[in-house]
Amino acid sequence: MALFAVTCFAVPIALLVLTVLVQLARVHEDARHRFDLIQLVPGAIFLGCAAFVFTSRRYRPVTWSGTAVMLGVGTFFVGALIAIASIGLHESVFGTIGTSFFYFPVLVVVPLGWLLGRFAWRVLLSPPIPELAETRFELAFTWRGSRRERLTIGTEHIAVSQTYTVSSGENSHTRTTTHAYPLSTLSRAEPIVLTDDDEIRFAASFSHQPQYTLGPALRLRVQGQEWTIPVDHPDVLAELARRRAASASTAGSR
Repeated sequence: MALFAVTCFAVPIALLVLTVLVQLARVHEDARHRFDLIQLVPGAIFLGCAAFVFTSRRYRPVTWSGTAVMLGVGTFFVGALIAIASIGLHESVFGTIGTSFFYFPVLVVVPLGWLLGRFAWRVLLSPPIPELAETRFELAFTWRGSRRERLTIGTEHIAVSQTYTVSSGENSHTRTTTHAYPLSTLSRAEPIVLTDDDEIRFAASFSHQPQYTLGPALRLRVQGQEWTIPVDHPDVLAELARRRAASASTAGSR
């Protein structure tokens, strides 16, 4: 989570510091110029947005990369706003080089933020450990051999989802279908090994045929349905699911 925090807060704080330095440079160059607190407002607003995003998504590792990219794009607009205001009020502070400098977040911060978010997710879940069951993290695992299907073990629900692209003429957009069930309805979780002779039972009907590879898998029984989920480390995931199901049942009986 520390890496995710850095991804969220590093750039907004850097913008505020840069704005303060610009203001101090103006004051030093012209004693008649006063420190303009209004110039700090865009950076402060962006920092508040980063705090809100961090609070709402810190327990959802699967969203960390996208969040980092979103904040990186936001950095561009906030930085551009500050640059325009600074150049408009006092062009000698930045000049042409200063304007180009604010493209740096888009060229560097966005890809770096995505990589940091992805790395933080992998550090947390690769490999998964049973002790994660005692945390509040939403644990999402991609099916082996596919990037579209995902198994998510939350603190109250267990879900399977499929992300696919829908095309309509020249336009296309991404859609995600999710089937979630209360963890308290989980009655069995065990590791198995998929072979050519095994019958695959998917958790729900999907718009597209799920892709997967043979090998280790997780067999679950939820609400009387039997699921077969092709994932790595099925023994650990089975333990995670059982622990969280037990916690959910205990919480529900109180």
